[in-house]
Amino acid sequence: MTKLELQYFMDYEDAKMGRFETTGDDGGVPLNILIDNYSEEFPSEGECFIDIYSLGYHIEVFKTEEEFDAAHSDFRMAVPSMIPIGTFSSQEDGSGQDPRILFTGKIFDFEKDPEATGDDPNTLIHLDSYGFDFHLYTKYDGELEAGDIVHGVAWIYGDLIFQNKEEDKDNV
Repeated sequence: MTKLELQYFMDYEDAKMGRFETTGDDGGVPLNILIDNYSEEFPSEGECFIDIYSLGYHIEVFKTEEEFDAAHSDFRMAVPSMIPIGTFSSQEDGSGQDPRILFTGKIFDFEKDPEATGDDPNTLIHLDSYGFDFHLYTKYDGELEAGDIVHGVAWIYGDLIFQNKEEDKDNV
């Protein structure tokens, strides 16, 4: 579960997407997340928690940072890193935004689904990226280990949880 700062909600196709900012030492990075459990009852801004999931594509896995750097000598990203590519729009009115990120992160753990068929995701990877950790569903048939570096594009979504600030004060 990741703590983020909700800035506002916006329409996205037939759903709602939230604009968030990361918090903590990696704070202030804006990103869009599709909200699966959106409700008109939600506050329109403020601190919240979210379990972030994603669908990944163009996924690459590396055993070391040296391997990763060698493969990306023309476009270097730190490990971990994240570029919220969906927050940028070529439209003057801001339309055209989506919940995509370009990321590099390290694997905490993973699960393989031996029953997945065709192009269905067969791997769920829990990884740490810049500003938050998330779960990545992807099609990957190679070997994985905790600590491996994963790089690619993810379409992110999740369920929001708001906490009562008075309850938070009592739990400190």
